[in-house]
Amino acid sequence: MEQLKERELMPGFRLHSVRGDIVGPDDYRGQKNLLLVFFAIECEECGQFLEDAAERYDDYVEANSEILVIGDAPESDLRDISEGLHLPFPVLSDPEGVVLNQYTNGIPTLIVLDRYGEIKMIKRLANGEHIPDQDQLLTQLQLNELECPECGVTTWPVT
Repeated sequence: MEQLKERELMPGFRLHSVRGDIVGPDDYRGQKNLLLVFFAIECEECGQFLEDAAERYDDYVEANSEILVIGDAPESDLRDISEGLHLPFPVLSDPEGVVLNQYTNGIPTLIVLDRYGEIKMIKRLANGEHIPDQDQLLTQLQLNELECPECGVTTWPVT
């Protein structure tokens, strides 16, 4: 497993989406902040998180952000989940868990990237930890949008 660290660039990968295209984080580089949600299909808390994220999707769009969901199941199973929960964001299939295991060791993980692909936050859910709430993630994404690496503005603390 490649140990991802905050303040490093997210390595690229591309996977099939349930919409039939091939998508990866690099497709959004220079354009949008990203929330990557790596999850196992049997994770009940993950399903609730995705449903909540779908309800708050307009807030993510307002923060110039996209959500990419990476699941460890075949496209058909993930398509059923995506359609059942009315997920408006890309859901990517990693049926053998190659990407999931490479970057998360199979543990459900949320990763926030700025629009340049820099990892700003990693939350691995181990030992009974819970997924951060939508407000916490949106605050980080909004902060990413305010930062301007090309003009040298310093990082502002999140309160």
